[in-house]
Amino acid sequence: MRPFGPLARIFLTLLAAGGTAACDGFGRTAPSGSGTDPYESESSEGGQKTSELVLRLDAPSGGLPSASLVAFKARVIGIDADQVAGAVDPLMVAGPDTKCALREVDETIRILREAHGAVELEGLSRFQIELGPTSALRPVPRVYPDLASVVTGVVAEAGPEDLLELPQSLTLKPDSGSDVVLQLPVLPKVLAPDGTLVGSGAKFSARTDLHLNVSGAKGSYVELRPFGATTWAACPVGSEGQVTIPADVLNKLVSTASIIPVSLDVVWRNRRVVQIGGESVRLSLETRASALVEVLK
Repeated sequence: MRPFGPLARIFLTLLAAGGTAACDGFGRTAPSGSGTDPYESESSEGGQKTSELVLRLDAPSGGLPSASLVAFKARVIGIDADQVAGAVDPLMVAGPDTKCALREVDETIRILREAHGAVELEGLSRFQIELGPTSALRPVPRVYPDLASVVTGVVAEAGPEDLLELPQSLTLKPDSGSDVVLQLPVLPKVLAPDGTLVGSGAKFSARTDLHLNVSGAKGSYVELRPFGATTWAACPVGSEGQVTIPADVLNKLVSTASIIPVSLDVVWRNRRVVQIGGESVRLSLETRASALVEVLK
């Protein structure tokens, strides 16, 4: 979808092309919501209701940073409320735990199908995000592409908006209520085993484990996303900033080519609850510092 850049649009195309299984959607019986989260509630029509605003900042090596957002209300059956963002945007699946994990573009859609579930979307607006003195993201409604008959409806989106530099903070301004200032972490740096800064054009071998060092916000992790592929790897960053991508994971990413361009991303996410128009909304803030590298078989 548009706010999350060309790769996410490719992901969504692949998802839609693969959506051959039918689903009864909200006609099925759903598990009850927990009712413990302020942005999650049980619906009288079945399933859970949730509201979410996903704000992403991309900082490519050698290019201008950009900001984009998607905001929605959702009625959901078959997955937890905090998984809905992964159904709307495949890049928003959960990060890794203690070791590298392979992710699939249709991961959340597959879970929905297996649970005979569905996500029904409604655009969420009544706010804007100020990026600086002269620019802002103002969401507009957009019909979401029907994905395998399990994700349908309308979202509100904006961007990507190019920025001259990545700001230190952003401001969420609801049409009514208090502003929310979002502090941004310092852009992470990635160092190769020889101590050099990893930038676009770097080359790595898939024959041995890849050891990197990452300086950045706590809780960051690394993704390696081959261009045009439906599988990518997500690897945790250790407490001292070390991250290791095993050779067998690298080989799975480049199994069909001797050399392939890969987006090496350092991802950081933060979630909190904010008020928009008197409604509790889950705000998911994500930053991605990326470099286009090459992995050799």
